[in-house]
Amino acid sequence: SVRRPPPNLEMLQAGGGYRMLALLLRQKRIMDVTVLDQCFAFAVHGFVPGASDKESSKNKTAKNDPNSASALSKVATHRWVFADLDAMKYLLLNHQVWDLSGAGPELPLRLLTYFNGLVVAHSTHAAFNSRRLHLLGIIRWTLHLMLEATELYAAGASAATVGKKTDDPDEQFLRSVSTDAGTNKLGI
Repeated sequence: SVRRPPPNLEMLQAGGGYRMLALLLRQKRIMDVTVLDQCFAFAVHGFVPGASDKESSKNKTAKNDPNSASALSKVATHRWVFADLDAMKYLLLNHQVWDLSGAGPELPLRLLTYFNGLVVAHSTHAAFNSRRLHLLGIIRWTLHLMLEATELYAAGASAATVGKKTDDPDEQFLRSVSTDAGTNKLGI
C-alpha cells in the first residue's frame, strides 16, 4: 500500500500527487468500486479496502438485508479516522473523477455509505470526522451530487422515451400528419 511507507505518502501530499492521480483517473475513466475503495483508503486511516465485500460474501443474508451496512459499520468503522483532506478533496469529492454518466448509482451510494460510516454514533472518532467533513462542505457536496444524479438520470429517461417514440417510422409519419392537420385547422 502507498500509505505504509512515509516517503510515498509525503510525496503524494506535498508533490501534488492526489491532483495528478485525479487527473489520470478522470482521463482514463477507470474509476470503479475497487479504485474508489483504494481512494477512500488514502483519505481514511483504518479503512481496509475490500473488507466490506469480504464481510458481505461471508454473510449471504447481508446482501439481501438493506440494514447490512449498519451491521458492517459496527464491526469495521468504529476506528475510522478521516486523516487526509487532500485525498478526500481531489479523489473522492470530485465528480469528474468518477464520471457519473458511466458509473451509475453504485459508486455514489457506496461513497455515501462510507461517509456515514465515518460519523455513525458508535464511531470513536465521529465528532472529529464530522468536523473534518464539515470543513469540506459535505452537505453542500451531497446535495450537488443528488441534483447532478437526478438531472443525469432524468435526461437518460427522457432520451429513452424519445428514442422509443422516434424509432417507429409509422408513428413518425402519423405524428407529422396530425401536426400538419392541426396547423391547417387553425388556418396558419
